[in-house]
Amino acid sequence: MQWSLDWDATAGGHTLAVRATDRAGRLQERTRAPIAPNGSTGWQQTFVRVG
Repeated sequence: MQWSLDWDATAGGHTLAVRATDRAGRLQERTRAPIAPNGSTGWQQTFVRVG
């Protein structure tokens, strides 16, 4: 496992997002872009519903 987070989630819908940080501390771009010509960008997101 690369990472984890203990989360006391409330009921309802939530969007979870992750972003990368390089060794120099630069954050991954939020805006999505295709892989060509300079490599893809964008935060990975997923929607979860807690009952």
